[in-house]
Amino acid sequence: MEGDRRITLTEIAEEVDISYGSAQQIMRVDLGFHKVSARWVPRLLSDEHKRHRLEVYQLS
Repeated sequence: MEGDRRITLTEIAEEVDISYGSAQQIMRVDLGFHKVSARWVPRLLSDEHKRHRLEVYQLS
């Protein structure tokens, strides 16, 4: 997933030979990832990302 953030849950499940539901559980619940603009991203932002978002918001 690090090399291709556009990978689908179906592709992940097939690659590691687990069910789609298990792949979904691991990605969303256990690892805390979700899809944004067809890419897997961490749900929690780092402090640096939070500061950047605040700066962008304040500029608009």
